[in-house]
Amino acid sequence: MSARPIRLAVLLLLAVGCEEGLTVEVVEGRDYDEVRLVAIHRGSSTKADVRELLGEPWRRGGRAAAEEWEYYARIRTTKPRFLLLCPTSPPSHSYKRLIITFKQDFVDAVERQGTALEEE
Repeated sequence: MSARPIRLAVLLLLAVGCEEGLTVEVVEGRDYDEVRLVAIHRGSSTKADVRELLGEPWRRGGRAAAEEWEYYARIRTTKPRFLLLCPTSPPSHSYKRLIITFKQDFVDAVERQGTALEEE
């Protein structure tokens, strides 16, 4: 048997092994499901609706006329090293922030933010 097919199989296994094992970890705040945001409607969704969809906010604040709920998550993504031949890349950070403003008991505004942060 030729050594070429064996070398090709080993290289293929290494390439696949290097792409596996992505780890995502919330390092600050609480994660929330952004897909559920489509169910939040200005003027009709209530605080109870938002709490049911997204859980408790990370932080609450606001002014006398309006209350703000902030949902925030800082996320670290790492790719572990497999064997000694796979390149290792530093963890990367990103964040997502959602601020929902209520007037009385109803959603008045929804502001989304998010960005990639520097690698460590």
